[in-house]
Amino acid sequence: MTFGRREGMNMRSYFGCSGLVFSEKCILADLLSRIRVAQQSDQSLLDATRVTGSKYEVSANGTILVRGRVCVPKDVELRHQILGEAHASKFFIHPGATKMYHDLKRYYHWVGMKRDVADWVAKCNTCSLVKAEYHVPGGLLQSLPIPE
Repeated sequence: MTFGRREGMNMRSYFGCSGLVFSEKCILADLLSRIRVAQQSDQSLLDATRVTGSKYEVSANGTILVRGRVCVPKDVELRHQILGEAHASKFFIHPGATKMYHDLKRYYHWVGMKRDVADWVAKCNTCSLVKAEYHVPGGLLQSLPIPE
């Protein structure tokens, strides 16, 4: 499930989500609010926004953006939640690493995202079972000629 940046940021006000309702829209709003709270506790990220001419900017609701994408701080649990929801979405069930990276790159930004996505897909048991083998079948064994 993917939403535009404005739609995702204002999801709670559009749908009146209390956080207890189990819908995808409320989960997304909760995720964005968790990102916003984690951003305020990441000192290196806050320092980067204060640098003149930086690519980091602060939106009207206080979310730190990089080139219009939500900047995810160095919070492993938060990044794993984003990767898990993107990988097991109802619409894109278990996409490959390239597709998943391009989908996430549209809305989120963090250093090392491509490596994290590749590691996540490589560790997925479902993906490893479903992947097609590209090896040529061995066939019948043939004896080697005996040297004289």
